[in-house]
Amino acid sequence: MSVYRVLSLGSAIIIISGCQSWQLGRLPPTAAVPDKITPGMVEVRYYDGISGSSLSNLVGSAQFPDNPNVTEELTELSIAGGRGDNYGSYVRGFIVPPATGDYRFYLASDDNAEFAISTSDQPSEVRVVATVPNWTGVQDYDKYSSQASGIISLSADKLYYFELRHKEGGGGDHFSVAWEGPGFGQSVIGSAYIASWAQPTEAPSQSSGESYNLGYRVGFVDGQNGLAFNPQFPPEDQDKDGLYDNWEILNGLDPQNPNDGTSDPDGDFLVSADEFLIGTRENNPDTDGDGIPDGAEYAYGLDPLDNTDASEDMDGDGYTNLEEHNAGTSVNDANDTPAPAEPTAVAGFTAQYFEGSNFQRLVAVEVQDSVNFDWSRGQPRPDMPD
Repeated sequence: MSVYRVLSLGSAIIIISGCQSWQLGRLPPTAAVPDKITPGMVEVRYYDGISGSSLSNLVGSAQFPDNPNVTEELTELSIAGGRGDNYGSYVRGFIVPPATGDYRFYLASDDNAEFAISTSDQPSEVRVVATVPNWTGVQDYDKYSSQASGIISLSADKLYYFELRHKEGGGGDHFSVAWEGPGFGQSVIGSAYIASWAQPTEAPSQSSGESYNLGYRVGFVDGQNGLAFNPQFPPEDQDKDGLYDNWEILNGLDPQNPNDGTSDPDGDFLVSADEFLIGTRENNPDTDGDGIPDGAEYAYGLDPLDNTDASEDMDGDGYTNLEEHNAGTSVNDANDTPAPAEPTAVAGFTAQYFEGSNFQRLVAVEVQDSVNFDWSRGQPRPDMPD
C-alpha cells in the first residue's frame, strides 16, 4: 500500500492511500514530483519545439514525460491559448466530485488531445474517455462525438486520478475539460474539484480514511465560512474531543470543553462529533431544511445535506419520505404506510376539460350541478378551442 501525505491549500486537506502501479509511461524523476497533494490546482507540463499536431509526436519525444521545458500551475482544467506553436501539454492529478452520481466529461482542444480518468486514485486503472482527433473552437464540445465521454459513476469526495495530453501544431491553441453531474450543467472543471498529483511517502500515525475525512471537513468549514485556512495538521483541537476548534466556535460549542463532543444541543439525535463528520450543523436540527431532522435522515439512509430526498419515495409505496416521516411510518418499508385521508364529499359532478380528442392536455376541473350541456359547434369554455 502507498500513502500520500497531507495536502493543504485554501479549501481542503486530504490524505489518500492505495496500491500504486504506474503503467502508462515512465514516472518523472522523484525530485520533480511533490510529496504533497495540493487541492485547488494541478501541474501542467509544456514541451516546446516538438513539431506536428498529433499526440504521437508528443509521446514519441525524448522530452516526454520527464523533461518539460516549462512547468506551471492551473486552477482549472483549461488554458486560454496564445502560448505558441509546436508544443505539447501534459496534465495529471485528481478530480474530487462534489456529489455521488453519474457524470459526463467533455474535451475541447486545438489540436489533438485525449482525456483519461481512473476508477480510483490509481494511475494503473486510468482509461481514455474523450478525444479530440483534430481541433475544435474554444470550449466547443460538440464538433466530434468522441469529445464526450459516456456516463461515469463517481462517489462524492473521493479522489479519481486523471490525465490530459494535448498537442499543438500551428495556428490557434487551447484545451479545456468540462463535466456535468448531479445538480449542475456543463461547466469547466474548476479549482474546487481538482488536486495535484503527489509521490507516495511514509504513512502517518492516523489512518488514511480518518485523515481524509478530518482534512476534508476542516477545509470545508474554513472555505464555507470565509475563514483563513490553517494548513497545520492535525488541525487545532484544544480539548482533544475530535472536533475542529473553528467548527466548535461556529456551532456555539466550547473548544476547551472535551465533553461537548457527545452533546446534542439542537436535539436532532446526532451528537456533535457525528454532525462534524457528516457535515451537518450542530445548531440547526434540519440542516437542509427539507422538514426531516438530520438524525432521522441519517437513520433512514437519506442525505441530511440534500433537500430533494424528502420528496422521493424510498420504499415505493406511493408516499414521499417526508409524508412518511410526518405520519410516523417507515420510509423503507412498503407495508408500513400512512393511514389514508378520509374522502371529502362535494355536492355535484366533477367535470374535467381536455384539449384534443385523445385527452392530450388537461385544461380545467370544475364542479357542475348537473350533466346538461349543449355547446353546438362552439367552445365549452373560453380557454378551450372549438
